[in-house]
This record gives sequence, structure tokens and C-alpha cells, in this order.
Amino acid sequence: MKLSIIEIKNLRGIKNSGQIRMNDFLLLVGANNSGKSTILKALDLFFNNSEFDYENDYPVSDEKKQGYRASTKIKLTFEKESKDKLPHQLSYYFLSRRGGNEKKLTIEIEYPREYGKKKERKIIINNKYTGSDSKKGDRYNDIFALIKQHINYLYIPTERLGEKFDENK
Repeated sequence: MKLSIIEIKNLRGIKNSGQIRMNDFLLLVGANNSGKSTILKALDLFFNNSEFDYENDYPVSDEKKQGYRASTKIKLTFEKESKDKLPHQLSYYFLSRRGGNEKKLTIEIEYPREYGKKKERKIIINNKYTGSDSKKGDRYNDIFALIKQHINYLYIPTERLGEKFDENK
């Protein structure tokens, strides 16, 4: 099983990433504040269920808008490779698309925006099965947990050094 597509909406500096296609190797290059660290943070939120900062993780450009309620969404698409031996309950959710023999599974997590309130993240599998983190034992939550068992992700946040950086130290 491999991660093939990442899509991010309304996270920090990313309003809508579109589809970021993954290959066996991914190199993120770009100017400062272009979203490289935000992509890594999105993967951390997805795989490690790290703390979502309801004050700072919404898009900077929209945080002051009156009545702005767009949720943060992180959507990952996985492909099942022919050599993969996955548990039946996980293999079942890999769907073949019309005209293709690739089997894909899409999982989206959503952090609803509600001013002054923390809301549970929602989990959507193949645009059908929805729920929230608190409903342990539900089918969608079990599938999400199985995915996380097959992929390990370590997030090391970046540090901004600013203009006072001295490389001789």
C-alpha cells in the first residue's frame, strides 16, 4: 500500500492545494511561506492525530473574516499494490475505478470550524463512511486505525531561525 495523492484545504497558508501526486520519492522545494511545512503538518495531523491548533492552523488570510466557517480538510488517497498482503477488513475498502485495475482507498479528515468551540474531527472513507474520533469501535475508525498501522510517519517541526542566524556557531 502506498500513498498516491494528498489534498489539503484551509490549513495555515494553504487555501486549496489541489492534488499533490506522490511517487516513490517526494522532494518539497519552494520559497519561504510557500506551504512545505504545512504539507508535513497535514500528514502529522492525519497519521499521528497530533493536536490541531484551532487558533493558528486555519488559513491566515481568512481567519479575520466575519462568519468564516470553512473547515480544514486533509484527504489522502492510497493505492493497493499487487504484492500487498492487507487484512481483509482493509482490502475490502480499496475500490477499483472505472476503466482501471488500480485499487484505491480515499480517507479524508475534517476539522470543523466553529468559533469559540473545539469540535471533533470527522473521518470520511471513500466518500461514504463518516464518523468522529470518539466513536471507537465503529467500522470507519477501525479502518483508519489499520491504515495507520501500515504506514509510519515521523514529523519533525521546522524551526525559523530568522535573520540573526550565524552559521559559524
